[in-house]
Amino acid sequence: MSAVAGEPPERMRRRLLLERAAYQLAVTDRQVLDVALEAGFGSHEAFTRAFTKAYGAPPAHWRRRPGRTQIPAPSEVHVHPPGSVGCPPPRR
Repeated sequence: MSAVAGEPPERMRRRLLLERAAYQLAVTDRQVLDVALEAGFGSHEAFTRAFTKAYGAPPAHWRRRPGRTQIPAPSEVHVHPPGSVGCPPPRR
């Protein structure tokens, strides 16, 4: 999987969960903790650390002025809201 996608499966999974969480923060008024738990994080703090690393701002700050929801990735596989995952077209 790593050779094909360009990133390990766990990193891809975490990135996709963060992208979905960013979308939810941008379009809903759900509590940050609820979004964090749904994304598989065990605590608000762990989610905030991962989100800040990926997006450059803590979730509550980012929510006030949301930017891009996609995180750059070698595979070009991203969350496409409201709930699907999109893959790039096949290369010939």
